[in-house]
Amino acid sequence: MTNVFFLILSSRFDFVIVLNGWLDVVGLNLEGLTILRLLRLLRVFRLVKALPRLRSIVESLIQGFASVGWIIVLMTVFNYILACLGILLFQDLDKFHYGKLNHQW
Repeated sequence: MTNVFFLILSSRFDFVIVLNGWLDVVGLNLEGLTILRLLRLLRVFRLVKALPRLRSIVESLIQGFASVGWIIVLMTVFNYILACLGILLFQDLDKFHYGKLNHQW
């Protein structure tokens, strides 16, 4: 039974993760093991393979992240335009702050 367990790659991965947790409980803090703790997150991706509905949700989230970059670009351009408009509107009211850019530095 134990020979079959270690033949499966994901089972070996789980064994390393659990062993890492036990070494942490015992108090053995090795520098390389802290990176292995992050590998625990990879176990969640195994669920994505097993559940097709969860897979479709994750794929939709990944596709949505691409559009977030364009939203940030649009917000930056919009903020820049409003900053230029603010300088044009308020430069007569406060010459020190809105007069010239070299006064700010």
